[in-house]
Amino acid sequence: MATEYPSEKIKYINPVRISHTYPAFASDEEVEAANQINVWHKFILFDVRKEQKEMVLDRFIEICSPVFFIPVKYTQESETKATFLSFCRSQTIQKLALQKLQFKLKNGKTIYYDIVLSFLSFNDMQLNPQAIISEAIKSRFIKDIAIKNFCKTFNLENFSNDPLFTSIYCPIHIPIMFDAILRFSKSVACGNNTRDKLPVKDLILRNNNLDTLLFSEKIFSYHLTKLDVRDNKLRDINLLRPFAEYKIIELWLDGNPLCDEYESVKDYVTAVKSIFPSVQILDGQSIGMEQRYMPSFHKHFIGDRNKISLIKQFVQHFFTCYDQDDRIVLNGLYDATAIFSMTVGQITDNSHKELIKSFATNRNLLKFVDYAKCTEFLLYGPEKIISILRQEPPTLHKLSLLDIDVLHHTSNHFSLSVQGPFIYRKTKASPLWFHRTLIVIAKQDNEYCIVNDQYHIDNCPTSFTDFRNLYINSGNVVPVYKPLSFSNGEKFQLQKCLQELTTMNPEYSDKCLKEANYDLHRAIRNFMTNYTNNKIPLEAFRW
Repeated sequence: MATEYPSEKIKYINPVRISHTYPAFASDEEVEAANQINVWHKFILFDVRKEQKEMVLDRFIEICSPVFFIPVKYTQESETKATFLSFCRSQTIQKLALQKLQFKLKNGKTIYYDIVLSFLSFNDMQLNPQAIISEAIKSRFIKDIAIKNFCKTFNLENFSNDPLFTSIYCPIHIPIMFDAILRFSKSVACGNNTRDKLPVKDLILRNNNLDTLLFSEKIFSYHLTKLDVRDNKLRDINLLRPFAEYKIIELWLDGNPLCDEYESVKDYVTAVKSIFPSVQILDGQSIGMEQRYMPSFHKHFIGDRNKISLIKQFVQHFFTCYDQDDRIVLNGLYDATAIFSMTVGQITDNSHKELIKSFATNRNLLKFVDYAKCTEFLLYGPEKIISILRQEPPTLHKLSLLDIDVLHHTSNHFSLSVQGPFIYRKTKASPLWFHRTLIVIAKQDNEYCIVNDQYHIDNCPTSFTDFRNLYINSGNVVPVYKPLSFSNGEKFQLQKCLQELTTMNPEYSDKCLKEANYDLHRAIRNFMTNYTNNKIPLEAFRW
């Protein structure tokens, strides 16, 4: 990847256009225009639609191989005409002309194009793709502070869509581009010393549409022990052989078609072990325990280990709030568009039946006589949801007894399944079992809100016997809810709640909350005291 962008001024050459209708490249004028080394050539594509951009550019890069070809400033000028600029040598222009300025896409469609040679000088458009790629690569290195010149992680996840690539197209899934990016990464990290290898422990190539992993030289040092190629298009385990020389201990492959090629987990593990005999963690699960009598067991399934802290923090916060005497503290946890539904199983204990009658909005479709209640029992919005949840008697959930599974997750949301025993702590009723499916989305200010809550209550399974740890004693009480800080979204929810309870306008509601340090209970008590003593001005109720 040694493209140069010289700054010295060379005599200006008039643009020369070669057309697909007569793709000759022989005149002195054309050769001279193509030989300029400080100019951009313009490529004009015909019968190309907006949705075909990536398909067309991918193919263009492939036909220019082995030359490293980077399209810049791609523009859809009309419904069927697109243009882009690029720098390339006369040999590449000659090759394209011999191909009659046309190529076929994978779907069989033929694309025709013209080239305007020496269309624009570097001085007229100062854009250096190599410098942009270099900056993008630098931002992907996570260095180990404790060890000088050592990069703990090289994260190339979704590299083609890097925010720095607004003007250039750099698809890492094309083999020549993948190889060039890796070699360029080594030069960025190691400088001009070609003998040095990239000192990286973790390599992340996730979500890059990769269908091959070929590279032309040994890039990484022996430190490489983790390889993450999730969510790509790898169809054969043997495509990973270029990394077989490294002692890979942790490997992530899920999200690739190859994972569906095996009839059993054992076959899958055996295939992986044939290439990476040292692997100990595969797709987040410990392997290599075939000789043990007891199989490995994981209480929680959280596919991305980086999210363990977030998931546990969210679950702890939710059930701490839920177990308070007044669930008004759940304000801020449900999104404005949240949906809630509740179902109840075949409860056998009479004491439980009486309890559930007082609050349950059972949406069990198999039990409906009046199907109009399907809509009535599907609750929308935090006000209605929290109002129903406040009718349920105070509960106690022991986090150590809960099973947590992440059903799905992306960068901005996750779907969470939580189940386990709980008790109604102000009664003598025996424990019940619950199952809760929560869909949680990320908002601003690192805030997470529930958009869908499916709540099911049933009898405890006969296999559950750990009743003693559920009951309250002197050392087993509900954690005290102590709000330390609120995001802007949570503050807005609290303010809205106080407005509805007191009929004060937003300005005075916010003032009242600030004085109570956003403790809603305290704010309500202060309001009642001041209202009784006529200390709240009439302006507080004017909207």
